[in-house]
Order: sequence, then structure tokens, then C-alpha cells
Amino acid sequence: MSITLVPLDNDHEQDTPTVIVGKNILLKIKTRQSLSETNDSLREIIGTENLLKETELWEWIRRLQLLTNEIEEYITSSIQFRDYISKLKIEDKEKLYQATFRDFKEKITQKTKEIADIESILNIRLARDTSWNFCGNCDACIGPHEDTLPTNCTVCESEVDKKPTAGFTIRFLEKEIKNYLDGTWLEDYIARIFKKMDWEAWSNGDIMGATGVYHQMDVLAINKLNGKVVIVECKRTAKSEHAYRLITQFLDIQPSCGLLVSIRKVQSDPAINLLTKKPGLKLIEIEGRSDTEVQEMIKDYVERDN
Repeated sequence: MSITLVPLDNDHEQDTPTVIVGKNILLKIKTRQSLSETNDSLREIIGTENLLKETELWEWIRRLQLLTNEIEEYITSSIQFRDYISKLKIEDKEKLYQATFRDFKEKITQKTKEIADIESILNIRLARDTSWNFCGNCDACIGPHEDTLPTNCTVCESEVDKKPTAGFTIRFLEKEIKNYLDGTWLEDYIARIFKKMDWEAWSNGDIMGATGVYHQMDVLAINKLNGKVVIVECKRTAKSEHAYRLITQFLDIQPSCGLLVSIRKVQSDPAINLLTKKPGLKLIEIEGRSDTEVQEMIKDYVERDN
């Protein structure tokens, strides 16, 4: 098959989609790099055997997320308290409130250590060290260690030490890692299942439908032997809005199958019930199942004649 490209504008030079061409396939997709491609620890988690049965692993990960939330709350509270105290006209106020500032700092230190300990237990590196400045006199939180730090502490007016060695290390999960562990990982997990079935699979991108509208996709999978196209919506707990979105994508993209994969059991509602009535659409619930069981559930549906 020969393909002739006729540039119509300059946008194609910045826009780098992938065009998938087959006997009965013509799809234009834009993919985004997954965090698991750049983070060895995330890739190891997704590759964990029987990941959905590894409840202890997820308990540790939830603990990392909780500790990160607590650290962020303590930092915010310390800064808010600092700003409030700075406005008070009281002599020696830093001595009056030093215990409170020190308590915030000690709790942050404790949570940081817990994160490092969990990473050591799991033998993974998900969190990142960040450098923050705390007043050497009253322990008020000054802010992230950077060039824009104030010259003096706003509580006790002590000079702020801006040397690199003065930074206080806080270790926690960055926002994009937290979001990935909250649910985006499922897209990579399902894409990996399709690849184990010898399908081509992409996660996290956009597919152009027949109307020319791009639809955000969780997973796109294509059988290289027969050209079957499957789109997948992945959710921790599927809801009616997810079912409606899958139906809309199914009608516009016109794949062979559309799957709504939910980790948890789904309550029956009109939208979810539509998936059981329309040929080509399927709800798959996978909590507590082995990799082989998940693969067989998907394979049983997508490889049948719908």
C-alpha cells in the first residue's frame, strides 16, 4: 500500500500524531508518554505478578499517599501560622510560638522518615527529596530553598541562611506520581495485558473519531492478525458517566469492541445496563483477580465474534 502525504498547512510540523493503517483500519492517534516509561519503580509495580491480588503492596502505596498528604498539610499549616503570627504586635512572639513551629517541623521530619522507610521495605523509589528552609532561630517555615527566599524571617527577623547546606530535606510524592498511583496505572496495566496477548496497545492518548473530534482514550488495542480494534475506559470504580463516555467514543471511533474496565464491583444503573445490551460493549470487573484471570476475561470477549 502506498500513502501520499499532501501537507495542507504548517500545523503538521508541530503536531505529531500516529496514523494506523490496515486493511480495514484508518486511525489517527496522539499518545502521551506514560510515567511508567520513565520511572523504573512505577514500571516495576505495573510488572508485579498478580498485581490486583497484591493487596499488601497497595496498602503500602496508600500509606505513601497518606503520608504525602499529611506532609503537605503540615507545611501549609506552618506557613499559614507563620503569616498570622507575623502580623501580631507582640514582643518576643517567636519564643511564645516556637514550640508550635518546632512541632510542625518534627511531624514533617517523622513523616519524611516513614516514607523513606516504606520505600526501603518495598525496594522502590517513588518519592523525591525537596529542600526547604526553616528559620534557624524560631523554626518557622520560610519556604522552598531557592533564590527568592526572603532576607529575614518574618516572625523573629533573624537572617535567613541561604547556603545550600542550610536546606532541610523533605521527601514526599510529587503530584504526577500521586495521580498515577490514584488510578492512571490501570491504563498501563490493561495495555500490558493486551501486549501479553500479542496485540498492539497504547495507553493515555487521544483518538480521532469519524466526526473529526479527538476522544481521550485510556487504552487502544489492535489485533495485528485480524485488525480488530478495541478501546478501553479504565476506572477504579466505574460510574454511569464513564459508561456514557465509552458509548459516545464507540459510536464515533467505530471500533470492534469497547470495554469499561472497573477494579471494583459496579452498582447497576441505566448507563451501565446499556453496556450489557449493545453488541460490542462490555463491563469487566477485575478486583482481586490474577493476571491470567483478567487476561482470560478480556480475551474471551474481544476475540469472539460480537
